[in-house]
Amino acid sequence: MTKFDRNYRIWKMVPLVVMALFLALPGTGMCGTAIKDGAVFKGGATDKKGSRFASSFRVTSLNEATGEFTGEISWPSLNSVHKIEGAIRGNTVVFKETGHIKRGGAHLNCEYAFVFDGQTLTGRWIEPRVDHGPAEFTLQ
Repeated sequence: MTKFDRNYRIWKMVPLVVMALFLALPGTGMCGTAIKDGAVFKGGATDKKGSRFASSFRVTSLNEATGEFTGEISWPSLNSVHKIEGAIRGNTVVFKETGHIKRGGAHLNCEYAFVFDGQTLTGRWIEPRVDHGPAEFTLQ
């Protein structure tokens, strides 16, 4: 492996390290009382080319003691619905697309990290080694 290959591999891991830092923030459990079972968020994500994809997600199960949740994310323009698994720590929300509910053009294993201000989730998403960009969702 050349020095360039080693450095490239390290820099490709930086977004994952940043997301892991979100999980290490102090505080556990709910971010206030705004996110509950059945909570719906609408918004979307932008890819590295600048294309925006509208989306919505719904929390289907939330363990208020641990902050862990499951849900579904829908990508209408990609004809896809995926299962998500995540956690809420303080004002930080992270989740990952883990399984197909309706297979379409969206990819699995995309990871999201957000800061929640009580109404809006603002953050980033990454599909490891493929794509990344900003994302924002608003509580409905």
